[in-house]
Amino acid sequence: MKKQPPLPAMSAKAIIFIIDDDEHVLLLLQRFLQRFGYEILLFTSAKDALGKVRAIRPDLVLTDLIMPDMNGVEFENCFHTLQPDTEVICISAFLTLPTLERLKKKNFFALVSKPFDFDQVAATVEQAIASTRLKRIVEEKSTIPDNNAVLVVDDYEPFRTLAARLLTEAGFWVETAADSREALEKFASKDFEIVLLDLVMPVMDGPRTLLEMRKIDKNSVIAMITGEADAATIARCEQLTGYKCLRKPLSNEALVRAVKQFDCEAIKKRRMEYEDRVIARQMAGTARPTWFGQGVLLWREAHQRWFRSAMVAGVALLLGGVFLYFFLFSHQRLDKQPAEVPLSVGEAMQQGLDFLKRDEQREMRR
Repeated sequence: MKKQPPLPAMSAKAIIFIIDDDEHVLLLLQRFLQRFGYEILLFTSAKDALGKVRAIRPDLVLTDLIMPDMNGVEFENCFHTLQPDTEVICISAFLTLPTLERLKKKNFFALVSKPFDFDQVAATVEQAIASTRLKRIVEEKSTIPDNNAVLVVDDYEPFRTLAARLLTEAGFWVETAADSREALEKFASKDFEIVLLDLVMPVMDGPRTLLEMRKIDKNSVIAMITGEADAATIARCEQLTGYKCLRKPLSNEALVRAVKQFDCEAIKKRRMEYEDRVIARQMAGTARPTWFGQGVLLWREAHQRWFRSAMVAGVALLLGGVFLYFFLFSHQRLDKQPAEVPLSVGEAMQQGLDFLKRDEQREMRR
């Protein structure tokens, strides 16, 4: 009995391999891409990255073109033999026109030149991861059931056994329930697309069970089966379910044919919703941060820029103050004479008399 598989469990974080023999480039890309919530693994050797591929399935690989042990083209060829659905971006500082023409024929998702334009890097990485995960959805679609899962609810055990055997041989996945209580438990725990529901049951009749099932899943196809109802009751059941009521007894071919005819718009819509859930789980890691996360990143970057500007301004003011101090105070003349004090009138007259007396004495000596 083929069981319907659950939704694939995917990591919310996208895993990125970065390969470059220059450690400064590795750290620069790691620091930038980690801000978007990606999980980054760094490799200085392409061979080391290939050794990790079997244990870890990356969502994207960024590889340098020119490396000593294995160049980017050789790595891409080896890597895609192991992981054909994972995109590879080539990074290089030597993307000349002949090189670009040659690399366009390879299976690289994009070519990114050094030095990096980080807006381009962010957009290219996001697109490449989305491409990888959309490729994987093609694989996941094989796990989405092509045949319907059927729940047969009937208190008559021979009919349940016969219906289960016939529908299983026709390629359906079938479970049975003997009463409404068991049916609701199974319907809530598993994903059924078609329910064959008996109209008359001991615990809870078919219409009441139908209403409870609609509360759990409104898109499942639920059809009534009965062998004891009159025409008016059958008409009301068909109006309630929207599908033709199956009347017992019916042949084996009629039962299988009736169930196959339920592949209608409701089931197609249900499968599309299932695929949308798979896509949402696959694409969870490619989304950029929420508005709150972006606000935090912008605030952090603005704060870092302001802090750096404040540090530069502080250092500039300090150096300017030291220069001004030495310019104003260190060039003063240490031998500068004090200014002469002007004489009073009496002191000037006394100096004049002393001069005349000294002059008379010199004349007398002669």
